[in-house]
This record gives sequence, C-alpha cells and structure tokens, in this order.
Amino acid sequence: MHLVYVPVIHTQDKNGNSIDKVCSRDFWKGRDSYRKLQNAYYEYITSKGFELERGLPAEETGRKHETIQNYKQLTNFENTKEVLKNITLELPEVPDIKDIKKIVFNRDEKIANEIIKPKDELIQKPYTENRSLHEELSKQEKLVDMATEHENNHSKIIEDNNTLKQRCSKLEEDLENKEKDFGNRIVDKIKDIDSQYRQKINDLEKGNKKLYKMIDKFKVTLKKFIRWLCHKFDFSSEDQIIHDFERETHNKFNIEKQFDINQFEKKEKYYER
Repeated sequence: MHLVYVPVIHTQDKNGNSIDKVCSRDFWKGRDSYRKLQNAYYEYITSKGFELERGLPAEETGRKHETIQNYKQLTNFENTKEVLKNITLELPEVPDIKDIKKIVFNRDEKIANEIIKPKDELIQKPYTENRSLHEELSKQEKLVDMATEHENNHSKIIEDNNTLKQRCSKLEEDLENKEKDFGNRIVDKIKDIDSQYRQKINDLEKGNKKLYKMIDKFKVTLKKFIRWLCHKFDFSSEDQIIHDFERETHNKFNIEKQFDINQFEKKEKYYER
C-alpha cells in the first residue's frame, strides 16, 4: 500500500474544548517521530489480526542509506532510462482464432485449443511481465529523479545554512568588538572626567588653604590694629570699640560670621527683594 495521510493532532482550543487540528509542526516532534509513527501503525494493524512485516531499525541491521550516485550505479540508472525510451509495449501480431477457424472451416477445434491458445498465453504472460517491469522501472526513474532533486535542494540548504552561520559568527564577532571598544572608551572617558575633577578639587583645596592663611593673617593684623587704636586714642577697652562699631555701622565684627556663605546668600536675597 502507498499511504497518504494528513497530520491531525488532538488538542484543545482557547476555551478548553477538545478539537482536531491539522498541524504538521506539532505532529512531527523529534528526529525519531517517523519511526514512532511506523511502530504505532504496525502495532495497530497487527492488533486487528492482520499480518504485517515490520523492518528492523538501522541500529540493529547496520544498514546505511545509499547516496544517489551509488544508487544510480546499482540500478544501472542511465542505461535503464535509455532502454525505457526505446521499449515498445505492443503485442506481436498473432493469428486470430476466428480466422483460423475460418480456414479450417470449423472442422477441428483442437488446433485452436491445443496450439493457438497455449501459444497466445505464452506471448501474453511475458507481455504482462514486461509491462509490469516497465511500470516499475518508470517508478524507479521518477524516484531517482526526485531523490536527485532532493539531494540538490538539501545541498543548497546546507550551503545556505553554512553561509548564514558564517554571517552570524561575523556579526557576533563585530558586536563583541564594538562592545569592547565602547566599554574601553567609557572607561577612558570616566578616567578623564575623574582626573579633571580631581585636578579641580586639588586647585580648590589649594585656593582654600591660601584663603585661610590670608584670613588668619588678616585677623591677627586686625587685632593689632584695634590694640593700636585703643592705645592711640585712649579707649577704655577693645570690646568697647567693637561694640560701638557694630552699633553705628550695623555690621558684625566677627570675622567668621563675615565670611559665612549663608550670610552672603541671605544678603543677596534681601537685595533682590
């Protein structure tokens, strides 16, 4: 038998109802799915009382698939094709029994039954066999042509797959190189920014140290100046001079408060209002 079948699977729809669906992708699962189908078919047929011969797996027999070239050599494919082209399946001309009867004037049917019919059967039998062989050879020719076409398509698919694999590998390599290059540039940029900030911080720290020294020197000079004023103009005390200065000028004499940043910001907001 030559079986043609549709890959129907038993599944459920979105609502959970049992349905039959045509789906080749879900029907063929795994490389041994075709072997499982053959085993299931064999078990089903034999369970119904029919005799069916099941072939042994290649792991047990050690058989291997023949290549198309070897198969053509084994079947003498090229010569067979030429023979098929030249074969004629016409029966040779044989005497008609009726004509023979006319010749003998229906006098003796023994000639027809014992000579003509056996000869005719001898001719008919090889003719039938030759016709069957011709049909079988035609099938083999089509099979080889299909196998050759499949082999060419298979080679083309493998070649395309190899090309795609090479392109994917090249793209992965390019992407990896770009990621490394981008990462290196980011690291270099971070180092550069960090170096700039460190330099600015160092410059600010140096400037702050210089300002602190200037402020300390100014405080010492200011104290000397207040003492000099008290001595020069006979003021009773230094505190009295500072108190009078703050009262008349509305400014704090405390040096730390004078350089308080928050104090400056409050004054700026006040002037803006």
